[in-house]
Amino acid sequence: MAGTAAHKADICALQVPIAETQTQVGQPVALVTGASQGIGRSLAEEFAAHRHNILMVARDGERLRLVADDIRSRFDVDVHCLALDVMQPDAPNEILDYARASRLNIDTLVLNAAVWSEGTIQKLPVGTLGQVVNANIVSVCELAKAVLPSMIDRKNGDILFVGSLAGNVPSPNNAIYSATKAFLKSFALSLRAECAPDGVNVSLLTPGAVDTGFTSSGTGNRGFHDRRRRLFAATPETVAWVAYRALKSRQAIIVPSLFARTLEFGTKLLHPAAIASLRHTFARSQVSS
Repeated sequence: MAGTAAHKADICALQVPIAETQTQVGQPVALVTGASQGIGRSLAEEFAAHRHNILMVARDGERLRLVADDIRSRFDVDVHCLALDVMQPDAPNEILDYARASRLNIDTLVLNAAVWSEGTIQKLPVGTLGQVVNANIVSVCELAKAVLPSMIDRKNGDILFVGSLAGNVPSPNNAIYSATKAFLKSFALSLRAECAPDGVNVSLLTPGAVDTGFTSSGTGNRGFHDRRRRLFAATPETVAWVAYRALKSRQAIIVPSLFARTLEFGTKLLHPAAIASLRHTFARSQVSS
């Protein structure tokens, strides 16, 4: 998206005028990235169901407006939304500028936006590596770093990183994506320890397969078109329901389904090299089937 002016032009018209909605300076909001669909949308809905006002950020302004309208009508909370590509280098500053101008205090940060990549390394299109690393690591860490100081000043706040079980194991045919999620796991847990003395909670959500269109959105053409994969997928609503409650109880790592917890336990029993071999064999069987 081209420039700050274009971003501001896409700010949702659905936002209720500040003078009519705020009784005090600094309305608390939960900021959710990638909020227009999938897990992000379900997380925004779950927070709204618990009376949190929402600041939604996503690239698709039209879809964002429709989702914001639906959430406001169903849950009777204030919904602010900003059409913005969080991969842009200045995205954290634009989000903070918008929050200041709207007199919003970000007391919860949900870092959900991500890019999917699937396929062997040598067959990925040129530029995929940088795109996935930028989306899943750089933009996530930069936004967390930008929002964190105000939380520390208030001695209160929640940060939820949306990771993946793929970050726990080597993943042939999905190496870049899973590697970014492995980084995110280390980063989130390190940040959790750093922030605990200042009253800020950091949690990591690690879903397994989830029934959304996410894995059809990036590089690769298999995704959830594979029925064997979809059979064990959790719904995004279930993931959000578990994630909200675990975040509020300050749980470090959130695994939101029985199947995902079973997989997580299984990965602890096998050597990483054995897991890599098994996953590669399974991936090749998918391609040949």
